[in-house]
Amino acid sequence: MSAMAAPGRAGGTLLLIDVDNFKDINDLRGHGVGDEVMRLLARLLTSHLPAGAVVGRLGGDEFAVLLDGYDPAQAMAVASRLCDLAARTPFAVRGEPLRVTLSIGAAPLAAGHDHDLLLAHADLALYQAKDEGRNRARLFAPEQHRQAAQRVGVVSRVRRALDTGRLELDAQPIIDLSDLGVYSYELLVRVRDGHLPELEPADFLPALERGDMVCELDRWVVETAIRALARATAAGVALRFDVNISSRSLEDPSFGDWVVRGLRSAGVPATRLGLEITETTAIANLHDARRLASTITSAGCGFSLDDFGAGYGSFVYLKHLPFTTVKIAGEFVRQADHGGPDPILVDAVVRAAHGLGMYTVAEHIDRPELVGVLKMLGVDRGRASTSAGRSASTT
Repeated sequence: MSAMAAPGRAGGTLLLIDVDNFKDINDLRGHGVGDEVMRLLARLLTSHLPAGAVVGRLGGDEFAVLLDGYDPAQAMAVASRLCDLAARTPFAVRGEPLRVTLSIGAAPLAAGHDHDLLLAHADLALYQAKDEGRNRARLFAPEQHRQAAQRVGVVSRVRRALDTGRLELDAQPIIDLSDLGVYSYELLVRVRDGHLPELEPADFLPALERGDMVCELDRWVVETAIRALARATAAGVALRFDVNISSRSLEDPSFGDWVVRGLRSAGVPATRLGLEITETTAIANLHDARRLASTITSAGCGFSLDDFGAGYGSFVYLKHLPFTTVKIAGEFVRQADHGGPDPILVDAVVRAAHGLGMYTVAEHIDRPELVGVLKMLGVDRGRASTSAGRSASTT
């Protein structure tokens, strides 16, 4: 990458190229196949880049391309062609065709920009390409820098709260619709550090999931839950919690065993704790979801598919993943008492889940009128909308 130090002509643009879902290739087909994909992709890039372009591999699944003398519009045209070319080109790897897609971030060279700042700008554009669905190119804009600064501020605030004990868990009751008794509590993490506004998961989890701190946060939540369950067990109280975990913890092969060891060490029955993952997380990490499900359900823990219907709503994944519970997205629940397609869809989810031996939970019940309708449709349990008020915190 030393060629970036002295472009031959004024101006130029850096492309940062990342292979989409490369981890899946390594996990499912082996690192040897992943290495071959990178070699074939390097040949593809070098044979289709314009004359004078400088290309290098930064490590892992990333390449950098310096387009000397190319303005942003010209560079984006090149980047778009590379995305299209990669998506249309099957790589012959060990006798099998394999298709990959690329996400590309572009950043123009400017006076006063050093290598680190240029790479940082291209990386921000690359993140935008991935956030918008991958298989596309995006150009750095100053707004991305502002958003990055805001993201860093949020991450720093969560870091301080985690270090100083200013995180709290709200316990949102999950009600058994057959008798309206509390079956469990879903734990929702909040940052309450004396600053306004309070931060809810939607405010900070997307930022945290770009780094390793989200794994630390997941473990803090599980440890806090286990401590509270241990106190309840010692007092003879049959308390049960459900905890949402991130895709990063799902990818950690040691996470499930760590949870089971923690429960055993604390003397807490595994049936008192359930883990939840969202539908989109499950679909993006099928192999990891199967592994975690096998580990914790064999120990007795629950395993819930959260927000079913908010993403793909595919029953295929219910067939292949051993969930104990399916949580029906509020999008289908809120108007279920008004007729139309919503009660039909809720009924379909309930029938499929029950046929597969799974329980159902309706999310975001915001008024009493829904309870009777959901019960009639066969829904087992329900959770009120969080906007209905703060639940008791666990400490």
